[in-house]
Amino acid sequence: MRCHNLLLLAITMLVAIYSACDRNASTQTVQNQTNQHDETFGDAQSAANASLATFRKLVTNQNYRDLGFESAEEPASATLGTPLPVVFVHLNQLREYSEGTDPNTLIGQSNQMNFPVMVRDQVRTSVVVEQVDGKWKMATLGNGALAKQIAALRPGQAAPSGSTQQALVHVGALGMYFLGERTDNKWMLKPLSDNPDLNFGAGKGMPAEEVFMRLAPIAKTLRDDAPM
Repeated sequence: MRCHNLLLLAITMLVAIYSACDRNASTQTVQNQTNQHDETFGDAQSAANASLATFRKLVTNQNYRDLGFESAEEPASATLGTPLPVVFVHLNQLREYSEGTDPNTLIGQSNQMNFPVMVRDQVRTSVVVEQVDGKWKMATLGNGALAKQIAALRPGQAAPSGSTQQALVHVGALGMYFLGERTDNKWMLKPLSDNPDLNFGAGKGMPAEEVFMRLAPIAKTLRDDAPM
């Protein structure tokens, strides 16, 4: 019965993932086009500034809503907020996770930075840049819904104080995002959205060990070609 329930949960989650992909189709097209942009920079901020300039050129009267803006004129005054490193938890890592495993082995170094795109003091969408061979370049533009979910858990876009480190933790195979906060080498993960099946509440922090223990059985039911 437990295996049957896990299979049903996995199917439900995959349907949700594919539906989200359909809803974001026009945004993804813009992102794929911009991924062909090969200009590189020595730091993430410079790459993000250039990406925002490119973003402004791509927004039209037809696509501004898909890209997260409330008018086609907003990008002209848009600015970049406080960035957030992005780390990826891969399917094979999650499958192998077991009680007692150090979550730091799943939440590794980041080669991406997610910059919120602000209009006045409101987050509209995002710019993501990535480091490849020591240089920074544009990765993706858009995904306003995700940007606003992140903003809801980062009031004022303020960076964490003291020794606390933040990161956007992306469990790609399950279509899940968490705001991760590490203090004294211990990670707390806050889901960006509710998931009643897993008893995840948006913004409710949980130890990373507990999150991964809940996700590992589902990861074992997924194929290697599950969407990332």
